[in-house]
Amino acid sequence: MESYISHNGKIIRSEEFSLGLDNRAFRFGDSVFETIRVSNLKVLFVEKHYRRLLRSFRLLSFKVDASFTNEYFEEIILNLVKANKIYGENQRVRISFYRKSSSDIYFVDSNSDFEFVGESYPLKSSFYPLNDNIYEIDVFREIYKSKDVISTIKSNNVLLHSIAGQMVKEKNIDNVLLINSDENISEAANANVFFVKGKEIITVPCSDGCVEGVFRSNLIELLNNLGEYSFSERSVNVNELIFFDEIFLTNSIMGIQPVDKYRNTKYSRKHSDLLLKKINDNLV
Repeated sequence: MESYISHNGKIIRSEEFSLGLDNRAFRFGDSVFETIRVSNLKVLFVEKHYRRLLRSFRLLSFKVDASFTNEYFEEIILNLVKANKIYGENQRVRISFYRKSSSDIYFVDSNSDFEFVGESYPLKSSFYPLNDNIYEIDVFREIYKSKDVISTIKSNNVLLHSIAGQMVKEKNIDNVLLINSDENISEAANANVFFVKGKEIITVPCSDGCVEGVFRSNLIELLNNLGEYSFSERSVNVNELIFFDEIFLTNSIMGIQPVDKYRNTKYSRKHSDLLLKKINDNLV
């Protein structure tokens, strides 16, 4: 089964692509990425992904040509999805942007140009899935998540998340929550996190170290427009976890994932399932 990637906007066969030893994403993690869901050939939340990407470029001092517009970004994604038509019209797309290699092999590089590579994988449905399996989490305490601006972007520097992922494997659970130096929740290993108590829904502020998630942003807008919930952003200490009625995780690919269990504490799925249904209804 032949698959394709997008290298700087050009569609090529996957096996044609390789990284040189001077690639700065490989050598230094000098790179950011976006993971985007495409449903029925529609790029979901493309403007928010694009705006977050521009913020990342500014932080990394990447030079953005005027031709790199929101429309061009969307075109890159759709051209890749159409090239991989064997996967269908529902795909998960990841595009990595990295500083272009130069003669400098040290961590300081005066080059501000970037290159990118996009890859895609099939998704089973155009809708966000409802996962009925019991979903269990724990807290990763060995290393703190930092609380700085780098923590808010989709950086390729995810060593902490990879190390935390080993705890998931060792404990045979589904995810872990990361905490910062104040012992407040930052995020899950691959998602933002929301908490429910009665009709109050809470998520942690980006200042506590979480990625500024695109789905997170979209859900916050929905909650504010619904008027059915009292919504707030505030710090959540790890000791509060046992007192919530519900906890759910969010990202752009899975949508909303309810948490069923944290150690000896069990949670409901009532509001998370209702919110997921509202999100899916908006996709029709």
